[in-house]
Amino acid sequence: ACAALEFPSAIATKLREALSPFVGKGPYARFFDVAGARDSNAKAPQITLCDLDGVASDPILMVLTVQALILEIARLVRPKEGEAPVPSLLIIEEVGVLAGESPALVAFIKDAWKTLRKFGVTCVGLTNEVTDYTSKPGPQEIWNVSPNKIILKQQSTTLMRQAIREGRN
Repeated sequence: ACAALEFPSAIATKLREALSPFVGKGPYARFFDVAGARDSNAKAPQITLCDLDGVASDPILMVLTVQALILEIARLVRPKEGEAPVPSLLIIEEVGVLAGESPALVAFIKDAWKTLRKFGVTCVGLTNEVTDYTSKPGPQEIWNVSPNKIILKQQSTTLMRQAIREGRN
């Protein structure tokens, strides 16, 4: 391709090196170097739960997984031409862990939050630590692009005592 486009062959070498983790025997090849098909007319499921614990320890795979999930959600909730958006809800729990440090993920969240809102999706970022919204780039961005903020005061000892009194686990 480089020869046909009259580009230096070093570009192909550099591109092959950059993509090597995602193809062949690369560590992420099992996720990306596979054949796949998706029904483009499929409707969004009523509930989808994605647990990212399996990728949380790998920062590259975490960013790629979150980006793929948000792009898939955007594809599913995007209204068909001539149709009104269907009100939807996206809840991202543990945003302090999920979107703590990655600049790529922070930028992606900013764009996704705004894009999904246009499609009638209410985006909610949850964390147990209010300081996540002031000290971590991902939650800060969610705070910045979210029109509404709700902080619920909780006292774990009070909640636990009430649950015990009521005979609940």
